[in-house]
Amino acid sequence: MRELITLGAQENVKSWPGIPDKVPALPTQSGAVAMLVAELPQVGAANALVAAADAEVDLAKRLKKPDPTIGLRFGEEDDDSLIGLSFSIPLFVRNTFNEDLKASLALRSQAQANAAAIERDARARLMVAIERYMTMRDGWMVWEESGASSIERRADALGKLWDAREINMSEFLLQVRQTLDTRTTAFKLRATVWRAWIEYLNASSQVENWLEHGDLKSIATPEKITMRQN
Repeated sequence: MRELITLGAQENVKSWPGIPDKVPALPTQSGAVAMLVAELPQVGAANALVAAADAEVDLAKRLKKPDPTIGLRFGEEDDDSLIGLSFSIPLFVRNTFNEDLKASLALRSQAQANAAAIERDARARLMVAIERYMTMRDGWMVWEESGASSIERRADALGKLWDAREINMSEFLLQVRQTLDTRTTAFKLRATVWRAWIEYLNASSQVENWLEHGDLKSIATPEKITMRQN
């Protein structure tokens, strides 16, 4: 939520995105999740450090290997033309660069381990966010399909009973309170669904994109999120 407030205060964000009546669905394919994880900034930064460590290892290996030098000379002596060929290989007596290579290999191993840990944690966080959102969404969809219409019928029936004077004041107030409590529970459930949605956006690093576009559907792509209205 702190990230939402920070991004929402930026000049390029003109308004908060509208919340549609229908809650969006999420992809469940492993490929979609893998792509989201690969595109996370922290995963990309960790992989960049691994690439830099690979470059350091390659450099250390090149320095460790002798680099031969071949020379070619031309000249004349009396009436004869002379050609000279020289070949030299440096001998690393004082510095064989073994320690540099070992250090580079150790740093690369550490970078690879850190990258693997960051990717593993990011994937776990994203999967938890997806599972939580899908669970909350399923509960809300069940409510929309049955509970929402049921409470409307209950409220209409209660009004008719009161108009017909078939229930007393105490019974009427009790029924009204129960109806309001049910509505309040439904509102809380819907709020929980959208909080879970925000957690998913945050875990998949899509909060800023959502805020900039001002529309949930604008960030939906086949590779990322399939917005399905049920």
